[in-house]
Amino acid sequence: MWLEALLAILNHVCVFGLFVILAAEMVLIRPGVTAETITRVTRIDSMYGILAALALIAGGLRVMYGAKGAAFYTPNPAFWTKLGLFVVVGLLSVRPTLQFMRWQKALHLSAAMLPGASEIHSARRFIHIEIALLFLLPVLAAPMARGIGHMS
Repeated sequence: MWLEALLAILNHVCVFGLFVILAAEMVLIRPGVTAETITRVTRIDSMYGILAALALIAGGLRVMYGAKGAAFYTPNPAFWTKLGLFVVVGLLSVRPTLQFMRWQKALHLSAAMLPGASEIHSARRFIHIEIALLFLLPVLAAPMARGIGHMS
C-alpha cells in the first residue's frame, strides 16, 4: 500500500512540476528577453527532462507494481492515449530545448546575440501546445483509474 502511495505521489509531483516549468518558460520567454533570462530558462528547462523521465518511471512502476496492476491498465485505451500524449509532449519539447541551447551558445559568443521575435514566437507556440496536451493527461487519468473505457 505504501509503495503505491509513494509512486502515485512521485508521479503526480513530477507531472505537476512539468506544468510549473512550462508556465515559467511561458512567463520568461517573451519579446525583449535578456541574456540573464535565457540563462535562467536554460537551467529551468534542464529540469524538464529530469521530471519527465521520473514521471515516466514512476508511472511505469505504478502500472507494474501498483495495486491495480498491468492487467487493469493495458487493455484501457485511455492508458495508451495518455502514454502516447506524454510521448508527443516529450517530442514537442525537443524543439524549444534546442532553441534555448542555441540561444545560450550564441550568448557565449556575444552578449548581444539575443533571439529575434520569430524565434521567441516559435518557442512559445511549442510551449503552448505542450501545455494544452499535458492538460489532457489528468483529464484521461480520472476515467482510466476508474476503468472507464476498459476493454477486456
